[in-house]
Amino acid sequence: MRALVGLIACLLSACAWAQDVCRQIGADDCRDSIAFLHEFRAALEKNDKVAVALMLDYPVRATVKGKSKLVSRQGLLEHFDEIFDPATRCAILKSEDKDLFHNWQGYMIADGRIWWDKRAPKGTPKVKLADAEFVRLLPFHVITINNGGPTTVAACGGK
Repeated sequence: MRALVGLIACLLSACAWAQDVCRQIGADDCRDSIAFLHEFRAALEKNDKVAVALMLDYPVRATVKGKSKLVSRQGLLEHFDEIFDPATRCAILKSEDKDLFHNWQGYMIADGRIWWDKRAPKGTPKVKLADAEFVRLLPFHVITINNGGPTTVAACGGK
């Protein structure tokens, strides 16, 4: 019984904490963004390359063989371990939700290691971005991976 009470208290405090972060950010879809980040982290932690690949918008910008380029889904799968190198993986997995940042480009974590935002599937008719109901229904996708450099996430040896 104590364990159940502790679990409920923990969940409630995490929910309140996420609301505080989202209140600071001020974006309507912040909680959904954090949920997407948790799904992305879980897939990356399991090294589920297909699940990770399905969460990206293509072409996605990443560094491959030392050069920044646009990468297709096939290219991501071929270079997965290089794109999600140990420093990048650590920065994403060890960063905290409270470090979430948002601007007109989308959301980012881990000093910009990944950026994500809502994207309409290819072939979707153009609509005004002001159509809040349409935008609210769009799924999140990772749009940029800034891999290949040192990390500033303290848990990964950064400063």
